[in-house]
Amino acid sequence: MPKAQKQFTNCNNCYAVVAYDILKWHKPKMNVTIESLMDDSRQSCAGGTAKKIWDLYMSKTIVTTANIPKLIRLLKKGPVGVAIERGHLVTAMSASKHGVLVRDPRDAKEKVVDKTFFQYVTYPV
Repeated sequence: MPKAQKQFTNCNNCYAVVAYDILKWHKPKMNVTIESLMDDSRQSCAGGTAKKIWDLYMSKTIVTTANIPKLIRLLKKGPVGVAIERGHLVTAMSASKHGVLVRDPRDAKEKVVDKTFFQYVTYPV
């Protein structure tokens, strides 16, 4: 995973930080910044979706729901973006029956979330 990035102050750009994390995991030599991703996808601090960013750089993007077993299968191919609350996206890095290890863009720290079902899961292919 790339170095943890924090979302901007007074800016709801968690979608761009998650898209950056996962894009840099799949293509580590790509020369992009969070600002350039937001500009290229024409999204702002008011919010947006990681799917719109990945559609510019990857061949396909999936948006789905997932329980813990499905999330474990998806994470074998790389990190995914999950919504842990309404309007806030985080990067899921690993999962087990005890919880999901996520990187939260609000404070750029890792924490364990113990939810069993996620309404919004997105990842590039």
